[in-house]
Amino acid sequence: MNSFPTITTDLLVACFSQLHTLYSGDLIKLLEATQTATIGEPSPFTIVPGIDINNQISIIETKIKRTADSYGQKLLVKIIEYLYEDLQSNGAIGVTDNSFFEHTKITLPDGSEIQYKAIKKWHWVWKLQVDSNPGLVDLDIRTGNTIPGEIVPEYILQYIQQSVAAFKGGKHAVAMALMTIALEGTLRDALHTKGYTYQYGAPSQDVYELKEINIHKDPSGYKVTFPNLMPQSHADYLSALGDPLYKTFRIKRVKKANGNYILEIRGVTDLLDYWSSDQVTATGTRQVSGLGAALDIGRNHLGIITAIDMPEDLDQPIQSVRNNLIHLSGNSMTEIVQQDLDGNNISLKDFLQNKNRVFDAVCTIGDTINTIYNRIANQTL
Repeated sequence: MNSFPTITTDLLVACFSQLHTLYSGDLIKLLEATQTATIGEPSPFTIVPGIDINNQISIIETKIKRTADSYGQKLLVKIIEYLYEDLQSNGAIGVTDNSFFEHTKITLPDGSEIQYKAIKKWHWVWKLQVDSNPGLVDLDIRTGNTIPGEIVPEYILQYIQQSVAAFKGGKHAVAMALMTIALEGTLRDALHTKGYTYQYGAPSQDVYELKEINIHKDPSGYKVTFPNLMPQSHADYLSALGDPLYKTFRIKRVKKANGNYILEIRGVTDLLDYWSSDQVTATGTRQVSGLGAALDIGRNHLGIITAIDMPEDLDQPIQSVRNNLIHLSGNSMTEIVQQDLDGNNISLKDFLQNKNRVFDAVCTIGDTINTIYNRIANQTL
């Protein structure tokens, strides 16, 4: 249950108290759910016939107050999950689905809510509003009664939580920067399932064995010999009937980033097995360089992101925000990221100053992240 935020003891106890009230006509259900939830623990809860039921309820409440390893929080989550399973199968006196979900909702200090829903998933929900228009960032964080059951991971949720807080505080640039980082992390996880990697320094293409070449001075120019065995012998080169006496290739010097030079020979397909080894020393991996490449692959090649998930006209603002706000400069704010309906250019600064555009982006990216992680969890990506 790593995706759950830390819920304070007073909120846990208040939620259990609401359950106590809701199940006042059928308290045995609380005892049975707790007994099931603690099976396998060193000191499981056991229903004791003849003991006052309210005393046993008090024992459960004491367990929920335990903070070490978030024990009380985890226990309450399991109790709620088992209660809902039982409610669907057997019903409970005076309890409906709607009343159950209302009594198990937990409102955190920042105004966000932890909710268990009919699809048997826990949600972390932030309610947003701009110009009287309501919006949501609604993320699935756990599938009920499943180990581990995590959906959107904790490291992504941290960024989203802070992004929403920044938006509510009017810090639109911060909100967008954090949201694009969360989206990039999501795409990295998604593309990893497709064999792509972000491992720094790993080759993106196969690396072949290095061989030595000897250059001799020759009266007519240079003589090239190979001291090591090559895939094909030089005796076979241009040996077929009708082959020319020689072929002409193009060559140029190339300066590398470290200041050294290499010689680049072009159009050498028929020389490869004569002048180089075909032995691979490091297998290339499919790599993605950054958010822009991830969006391109995810949208245009793998179909991980569709126009239903996220409108295509958000791609450029998202990339610009990710690149220019992480590598911030005043000049970067002038980059054109969109056009409005009248065809007027919108700069990154204009975009970030428009709370409606940022509102749309935050809510949309949140939905996209949630959709992708559900597909990962369901193995339907």
